[in-house]
This record gives sequence, structure tokens and C-alpha cells, in this order.
Amino acid sequence: MRLNSGGWAPAGWTPEFFTQKLAVKSIPGSGVNAATVPGAISGYDALLKRFGTVTFNEAFERAARLAEEGWGLAERRHSDLRGAVNGLKADPDSRQTFLVNDQAPDLYSIIRNPGLAKALRIIQKQGRDGFYKGDVAAAIVAKEQANGGVMTLADLADFRSEWVEPVSTDYHGYDVFELPPFSTIMACSTSMIGAIEAAGMINGVDRNLALVGGVESLSRIQLGLGQSLSDWVRKFQQARSLGQKISHVSDLKLGDVKLYIPAVSNRTTGMSMGEHTEVTARQWQIGREEQDRVALESHQRAVAAWDRGFFDDLVIPIGDLRRDNHPAQRYVP
Repeated sequence: MRLNSGGWAPAGWTPEFFTQKLAVKSIPGSGVNAATVPGAISGYDALLKRFGTVTFNEAFERAARLAEEGWGLAERRHSDLRGAVNGLKADPDSRQTFLVNDQAPDLYSIIRNPGLAKALRIIQKQGRDGFYKGDVAAAIVAKEQANGGVMTLADLADFRSEWVEPVSTDYHGYDVFELPPFSTIMACSTSMIGAIEAAGMINGVDRNLALVGGVESLSRIQLGLGQSLSDWVRKFQQARSLGQKISHVSDLKLGDVKLYIPAVSNRTTGMSMGEHTEVTARQWQIGREEQDRVALESHQRAVAAWDRGFFDDLVIPIGDLRRDNHPAQRYVP
């Protein structure tokens, strides 16, 4: 069994809430409406009940003391805070908690978080209910709703971690386990099992290459750079001296500053695979009927190859799944 303690979405996260009230087409990347119900405390509770040898009070004592007495701000956390200064300044509570004079605390300085310490002390005494019910839960909901969120006390009180059956595969005699997918991000992570197994098939004798198919879910869409701007950034990074970098700045033209959102299309041409196929068909003068005939014959050959076992030692099963529905036998006349 594996523990899934990923937080649930608030009940108020309906499609209409995002499209009509927030006027967005997807879940925001930041803010209260990007945050699910916190799952960590429920996860600790489940682990302590099943495997623990200490109480909540003992388990959280060191964390509570560190929050009260302070700890040294190391490089990674310092870098994270420096990158988040503007966002933290925009929220009064975050500004007071994490910044010093509206800036990230100095590297290696001692930082304290009395608010966190107070919450941890409550959890020590009351266990999971000290977080998902009572004063801590009320504070979370008040902050959420004051900033346009829809999380409720019921969302918090109802949350429970889940013990689930993992998916697994074999890697050179070792069993590798992973949580089953419960989101697009986890679905991408789970596909790594197939990659691990495929890598294990390479033996340097008669198998020197393994191909693993997958799908880009675009679960975390980022802005990309246009080709000209991308080339400029690369050359700027290659400049060895400060003078060369400054000189290179003058080469950047306003028209080069173009951003794009990744899509299922070629970055340079902006066309999809199907659109490229249409261009090729026109240039090679391949008619639509012939294109369809080639596609059908290719599909038929793929189905026949599956049926005669050609792919049996080439495709890695995930759990009990050994074949998906593409290519599908029902589409072959």
C-alpha cells in the first residue's frame, strides 16, 4: 500500500467558478485559487497511526522549537525568497512573515516564524484536528475568502489521506513502486516507470536502443521565447566579459522580443503535425484519397503486428495494462 496525501480541490472549484467569476480558462498559477486543501498534516497523522512509535507532540517538537528559536537561512531558501519578493510584498501577512525591510532576509541570517510555531504547538496538543478544525482551520478559511477563495471549513474537515494500491514494474530484478496517477502531473510522473523498465532492457549486446512513448500534458504551462530572442539570450550567456555582455545588449531589437505559449505545434513554424502533413502532401502532390489509403494501411499493419505478437517484448506493461486502444482492431474493416 502507498499513501496518497495530495490535497483535494475545494468543493467550490466548479468550472463555472473559474470561467464566470474569475474569468479564466484554467486554474491560476498563484494565489489562493491555486491552492488545494493542505494534505501534509493528514499524511503525518496516517503515517503515525500506522507505523509511528511517537506521538504528534514528540514528532513536531523540534519543528516547533526551530520556528520559535530560529534557524539559519541557507542558500536554497534564500534564493527562493529573493525570487518571490514582489509576490510576498503584495500580501500584508506574507510581507510581515517572510521579509525584512521589504527584502529577503540576509543569507545565513537567523529567521523565526512565531505564527508557524503557534500553529505547530496547537497541532502537538490536538493532533490532526488541531489543523483541520478549530482556530487553525478558521484562520486558513478567513485568509482564503478574504482574497477571493472559496475554501470552506467543511473542505478542511472532510479531507482524509488515502491508502492506495501502487503501480509497479520490475527493473533488473527489483520491484519499483509508484503512486497511481491522480492528476496530470502524477500521470506524467508515473510514465517514468515505463522509461526505467525500457532502460533496463538495454544490454549492450543485441539491444542498444529503447524508445519510450509518452504524451506532454502541458500540466504546467510556461511562457517560451521566440526564436530570435532565444538566440539572443544564448549569445548573451556565451559572452565572456561584462563589456561583451553590455555590447551585446545593443544587438537586441524590439521586434525580437516575442513570447509564446507552448502548444502542440512546431515552435518555429507554428503548425501542428497535421498541418505539416498537409504542406508535404501539397508539395509532393499526394491527393487526399491516397493519404487516407496510406493511413488506413499503416493502421492495418500496426494491428496485424500487435496480433502476431511483434510488440510483445517491445512494449512495457504498466500493472495489468499491456495494450492501449490505439491502434484499435474495431477500426480495421
